[in-house]
Amino acid sequence: MRSFGKRFCWVLVVLLLAGGPSWVLGAVGVESTSVQKLELPSKPRDVAVSEDGQWLFVLGEKEVMVYRAGSTEPLAKINVQQGFDRLVYSGVHQALILTSQESKSMEVLKLEFIHEVTIDGHPFKGPENARVTIAVFDDYQCPYCARLEPQLKQVLQKYPNDVKLVIKQFPLRSHPQAMPAAKAALAAHRQGKFWEFHERLFEKQKELNDAKINEIAQSLGLDMERFQNDMKDPAIQEMINKDIQNGYQVQVRGTPTIFVNGKLVRRPDFMGIVQIVEEELKKSASK
Repeated sequence: MRSFGKRFCWVLVVLLLAGGPSWVLGAVGVESTSVQKLELPSKPRDVAVSEDGQWLFVLGEKEVMVYRAGSTEPLAKINVQQGFDRLVYSGVHQALILTSQESKSMEVLKLEFIHEVTIDGHPFKGPENARVTIAVFDDYQCPYCARLEPQLKQVLQKYPNDVKLVIKQFPLRSHPQAMPAAKAALAAHRQGKFWEFHERLFEKQKELNDAKINEIAQSLGLDMERFQNDMKDPAIQEMINKDIQNGYQVQVRGTPTIFVNGKLVRRPDFMGIVQIVEEELKKSASK
């Protein structure tokens, strides 16, 4: 039986490699729909696509053109040496790898995507015109967001004149009290008490419910009638919805998600934030 089993496996492998009968591979039709058509400024030498399909890279004679999925104009153009004829994108390293058969050379370009994180009208700490802006997508029931709070305070203490902190609301559906808490924080913002309310929400994170939210508002001396009305205001819900939509646009997958001048912080802690802040301050100083 063992001998028969081995022979059967080898026959199956041969059939698969050779194309095999239809019952092995099956027969399917193919339909196509044009989703993006580009007029390129020069003859393309190679093309690469990011794993998530969001980015398209086109290698020309002396440049790599970067397109967002669905766009017709390049988001950026990266100058490269002439002669490269092959292009590969590495999502793990977030880099482009260019090679040339003629010159037998290779170059690796590390990429840093700058995302459009909207901050107008949002509560912030630090100088309004700071050289560096830290935007955090928060959820008041997220334990990791609560743990990040003291580290954000350390960053602001380290850069009191150069860094502005902005909070974006990103309540997760898995956290039923996150949306009411987000509304409450923005309602408190209208009475100039956002940051106090923000901190109390994290302090009472495990106890959050409607009664606790009202208790926090009363302890901060808010006008309760105004507070309740503001929580029901569609404009506050719309602001939260826009934050959520913006989060999806910049590929926020969970909380907290941090951006420094539009750059995603891949290590969401004090050192990870400081590393990018320092890089941005050096760039600002060199301009």
